[in-house]
Amino acid sequence: MNTINKKGLYAINPFLILLGRRLPKTKLLRLAMAFLKPILKTNNSKARMRMIKYRGKITGTMVYDQKGIMDHFAKIDENTMLGVMEMKGAKKPYFYVLERDSKNKTIRV
Repeated sequence: MNTINKKGLYAINPFLILLGRRLPKTKLLRLAMAFLKPILKTNNSKARMRMIKYRGKITGTMVYDQKGIMDHFAKIDENTMLGVMEMKGAKKPYFYVLERDSKNKTIRV
């Protein structure tokens, strides 16, 4: 999440992001993100990676500093990982798949 490259990617402070809302990818959203970049952007670490046992398996886990969230990651194959987000107070975890985009050398959700 700390990557800045030619595509304009930058690290954001996850504390400032609302969860549970799906935002449509529109020109208005791009404009809003460009306007909010100075507020959202961070150069400081906002999470730590730890090896944690989750459902009987050791996973690479991202523990966020300012939110009650842990993201557990398990390798499926060389290009695919399973992500499980546990949020404090949530009844169920959120499952997602991360796929390597070898053409652009990025990760897609």
